[in-house]
Amino acid sequence: MMPRFASTLQFRLSAILLLFGAALVVSNHVMQLRREEEVRRKSLELLAYSDGTRMSGVVQHLLARSMHHAVDLEMSYVSATPDLVRGVISDQHDVVQHSSKRQWTGLPLDSTPLRIARPLMAKARQTMQGQIHEVDPGKRYLSVFPYLTGNYFTEKGLVIMEYDLARAIAEARAHALNQTISRSFLLLAACLLLWLLLQHLVTSRVQQLISQAKAVGTGAPLPEPLRGNDELARISRSFLEASTNLRDTETQLQKMMENLRDVFWMAPLKKPADLSVNDAYEVYWNRSRTRLVTHRWDWLHAVPKEERRRLLLLLRDLQQGGESAEVELRLVHAGKPARWLQVRAFVVKDHRNEPYALAGFAFDVTERKTVDKQLLQAAEEERRRIGSDLHDDVCQRLAAAKLKSGVLRKSLVGAHLPQAELAGELASDLALANNLVRGFARGLMPVASGVEDLSPAIQELSRFITSSFQVPCVVHCSEGISQFDPEMSTHVYRIAQELAVNAAKHAQATRIQINLVQDDRMLRLEVLNDGVAFPASPPRNAGMGLHMVQRRVEVLGASISFQPRPGGGTKVVCEVPVASLATGSELAL
Repeated sequence: MMPRFASTLQFRLSAILLLFGAALVVSNHVMQLRREEEVRRKSLELLAYSDGTRMSGVVQHLLARSMHHAVDLEMSYVSATPDLVRGVISDQHDVVQHSSKRQWTGLPLDSTPLRIARPLMAKARQTMQGQIHEVDPGKRYLSVFPYLTGNYFTEKGLVIMEYDLARAIAEARAHALNQTISRSFLLLAACLLLWLLLQHLVTSRVQQLISQAKAVGTGAPLPEPLRGNDELARISRSFLEASTNLRDTETQLQKMMENLRDVFWMAPLKKPADLSVNDAYEVYWNRSRTRLVTHRWDWLHAVPKEERRRLLLLLRDLQQGGESAEVELRLVHAGKPARWLQVRAFVVKDHRNEPYALAGFAFDVTERKTVDKQLLQAAEEERRRIGSDLHDDVCQRLAAAKLKSGVLRKSLVGAHLPQAELAGELASDLALANNLVRGFARGLMPVASGVEDLSPAIQELSRFITSSFQVPCVVHCSEGISQFDPEMSTHVYRIAQELAVNAAKHAQATRIQINLVQDDRMLRLEVLNDGVAFPASPPRNAGMGLHMVQRRVEVLGASISFQPRPGGGTKVVCEVPVASLATGSELAL
């Protein structure tokens, strides 16, 4: 794991400068080493040429005057050169006449170390030009220069010298290394100076900026901005101004939240302990909001058990990519009337457009629910009254008219009048109208007061749909359907009635199926058709029928979903908590 200091801007800038400088020093060292070696080679080669030219001329001149001691003296002068390893002067027969080593004098050249110059000697005598050659790469130079001797200068002697090339290259390398070391010290000094400058001008000031940022997050007093007029100072002043404005805005929002009659909440997804909620939560939930810090799901205890799963699924959908959701929530407290809340939840995203928190509002809609229930009750009572009038008055009148038309037909038949057939048709039409009005009356009064069994009413609805719309409608009711509150059973019936009639009238269905299933917790109503598929989310401008269905679903504390069927058509599922049906309006409101 990288040390903490290695991730700082100060360290990175200094390290970059050091690495870049080191690369420059290494490359410069290589180039200088090559340059120094080349200069030393050229210098040594020039020295060899200069010494060889001079010695060949001097030897030729001195030997012509038989000044052999002077030749030895000249050879000793040349031998004092640090770069010269050894040297000899040979005659026409390659016998050493003078040498830097006295013991070689008079010996054949092949008996000395300079016998390696043999390949150059023939060429030098032939061309009468000096020859310089690197016989051992990187170690030594050989120079062979001819001179003329003898009585008539017909004999060709040679001046042969060996130079230490390895010493010259070693000096070049040492000089290059010294230059590199001096530059390296300069680089380290520059990096140290940069480190100190960054520490003074950048790092310490950035630390103050970080302290400002941390103060904003923790609520601590904001520190003073940086002094000066450089970029960091301007950033510090701008940050302080933005932080002050942010705190002012937070204060205003906090005051607004505290004075809201409705509940506002926000729950970060990664830090559940940072859950925030206003004071209205304690009013509606009758529970302490401080307890939410350690028990995040404490609010769920006020929700009836049969409705918790629906809420948890809604929250899961939001966490998995949903944008917003809306649901009505029923809160139950011991010894107090139930309270209804309309909850609007939404996802809060951060600057990277990733989910950061779940937030929402909860509005008290108990009064509206009461009004809706009263309206539904009034509408249902009006339906019952109309149904009763149709059954007790209109149906009786139609039955009486049918009897009279039957008597009239018998009289006309006895008188052998042609109007007898018309009177018979009138009696049939009146019987059909009586049956139709009686069916409407049953539809308006599906569950009579004091009768709690829902299954017969659904069966009667099936027969009405089949006879009225000529669309086969079948019903499957599970065994053991409980007897529920008549008012609540009526709401379930009306939901099934509206969905089935809609399928028959608008979906162009050729078959409708109604399923009614109950378990210990939930009553499940399904209405299926094979017609035109209905949207999964009904539009807000849907007709009055669907609007009333939604109202009844809310009164029941139920849920409803529209699902397209694979083969075409729609499946509508309405799940009603059994507790709502069993206890009626007392629990529903």
